[in-house]
Amino acid sequence: MLRWSSKLGLAFLLLAGCLKAQDVHLSLYNQLPMLANPSMTGVFPGKMRASVLYRNQWMQVAPYQTYLFAFEMNVKEGIFSKSDYFATGLIGYQDAAGVMRYGNMEVRAQVAYHKFLGTEAMSQSDIVNFSRRKQMTLLSAGFSFGVIRRGINKPEELKAPNQWDGARYSSTTPIGENLTTATIFDVGAGALFIHRLNSGLTFTIAASFYHLLGPNVSVIQNQDKIYRRIGVYGNVRSPIGDQFAIKGGAVYWLQGPHNLLNIFAIGEYAINKDVDRLTIVEGGVVGDLNLGFGPYVGLEYKFIKVGLFYQFIMGAAKGVGQHTPEVLLQYINRTTESSAPRM
Repeated sequence: MLRWSSKLGLAFLLLAGCLKAQDVHLSLYNQLPMLANPSMTGVFPGKMRASVLYRNQWMQVAPYQTYLFAFEMNVKEGIFSKSDYFATGLIGYQDAAGVMRYGNMEVRAQVAYHKFLGTEAMSQSDIVNFSRRKQMTLLSAGFSFGVIRRGINKPEELKAPNQWDGARYSSTTPIGENLTTATIFDVGAGALFIHRLNSGLTFTIAASFYHLLGPNVSVIQNQDKIYRRIGVYGNVRSPIGDQFAIKGGAVYWLQGPHNLLNIFAIGEYAINKDVDRLTIVEGGVVGDLNLGFGPYVGLEYKFIKVGLFYQFIMGAAKGVGQHTPEVLLQYINRTTESSAPRM
């Protein structure tokens, strides 16, 4: 009985943590930046990109699984001048925790406007072509509009202490809580600055602001307000020769009393840079200061990319799950002008 009560108490603590913890937690923002900032929609090597991502964490206590789909497309160049372009995107994700399958479902559309600065006309293909290593400055603004749904998908699995009469458990006894499912409209915005030197050294900085309306998605007695979230994304990428490059950066989130610092350092080697036979291998370290770090490996061949990340949980969270895999699969439709793979 003591063991059962401890597990029940831990389950309630985890549920409370899930309610107060805010947005979905992922690690591979550097592989899909539009997740971190709507203004980074369309800043990738190609015309169209579709991505699916899966993450599994807290397996020792209450498995928390996240499924995500993202699609982005560079729609039109030369909108107001010869040096701008417009991009759109769509992100949808669902996560669920424990036997009650408490979780979030979100779908949001994103739009971004990208403007090159300078006297020389540039296009989207200049972003993705680092063989030219031409100086470039890009300013972008983006917005996201979406719907968030939160709730317990299997409330029948919730077992409360007052359903135990001292001798047996009764599923017909009320649990004493008013459980609801909440659906709300949400808005976000972001800005992006990229500068590349003639040497190919590239600096990226972006800021985002999500949940501008400060929505409430209460599931238990008005206790679950979504805090506004401020995010800062930055990285530096340096080519070393014509086939090798290194990049490093971070994503910082501040959301009410919660914060997260995600860090990555990755090397890229282009075995073949020709678009028709493009082959790139990646490897490095990814992680965050709250949970831990782990290795990342990636392979890009022609129009398909696969990324694998394995996070080793450290510190205070170590007792509830040492194994956290994250898998990314992408399809990239490249433009014919783009003869090299990276920004």
